Amino acid sequence: PLSRWKYAQGPDRLIAISRRVRDVLLENGVPPERIALIPSGIALDTPPPPEGPSLRKRLGAPTGAPIVLTIATLADYKDHPTLIQAARRLRAREPMTRWAVCGAGGLLEEIRSEVQRRGLADRLGYLGYVAGARGLLPEADVFCLSSKTEGLGTSVLDAMAAGVPVAATAGGGIPEMIEHEVTGLLAPVGDGAALAAAVD
Repeated sequence: PLSRWKYAQGPDRLIAISRRVRDVLLENGVPPERIALIPSGIALDTPPPPEGPSLRKRLGAPTGAPIVLTIATLADYKDHPTLIQAARRLRAREPMTRWAVCGAGGLLEEIRSEVQRRGLADRLGYLGYVAGARGLLPEADVFCLSSKTEGLGTSVLDAMAAGVPVAATAGGGIPEMIEHEVTGLLAPVGDGAALAAAVD
């Protein structure tokens, strides 16, 4: 295949940011001796909150309402439809819960349409790109990521470093960070019901 030729003719060494990325490279014909496994890391400083209103005020969430935060580009592999399914399912059990989605990307209108179609416009708020969004994490009760796949998923590391419980799908390198029922909760990829249960 062309991908195998590309890797065969490529650089002397490739860095894999997770074991899953290393496995994909091996599957595409990269010799193991040309792969260096160097997992991504994050800064452990506590960032200040972004300028502007608090997360609760941005959402118009009442005092005491739990907040579920997602920070993810609006791309197909982040699988926002599964996130929306989880929000719809959880609404029946926890009607006070509010969901905040931070990120930019080409699927904005598609996601907004799905939120409207599911009747979640008053429960799921799209905040767009927020500079320094990592600073919103301490205001969240749960961090949720619904990705189909990830190289590693450093937003999960950011949430863990901020002490925010994580509910995520087991896509790509995410299970390398989250041990189910020990350091967070994992749901199968694409399973909105299981993700809702993890958030709950």
